[in-house]
Amino acid sequence: MRKTKKTASKPVRSHHRRLRPIVDLLKGLGSSTDVIAMSLQRLGVTGKQLDGYSCPLAQYFHTHHYPQTVAVLPTGLYDSRTGEILSWWPGVIRDFISYFDKGYYPQLMVKTEARR
Repeated sequence: MRKTKKTASKPVRSHHRRLRPIVDLLKGLGSSTDVIAMSLQRLGVTGKQLDGYSCPLAQYFHTHHYPQTVAVLPTGLYDSRTGEILSWWPGVIRDFISYFDKGYYPQLMVKTEARR
């Protein structure tokens, strides 16, 4: 009988394990840009325009235990620590990001004090 060497199997690294929670979080926000804005506002989430690390969606993911290295790009959720796109956005999220960056949804923008 032939002896085989037992080796511990390496866990298969799959992006699907990370995508599921992201997809669930996105579904929880809503299915239109206005509903997404209302959901974020109801949660008290605000952010800065044109800033992938502190826009409302980034703040939303950070409150759900995603690391501060996670950034919202126009096309997907990016982790600067690993250099990976964690998820590509569905169209409605891309639209929301575009509208927010253009100045729609001022209720989600961080209030800054005027300079004197």
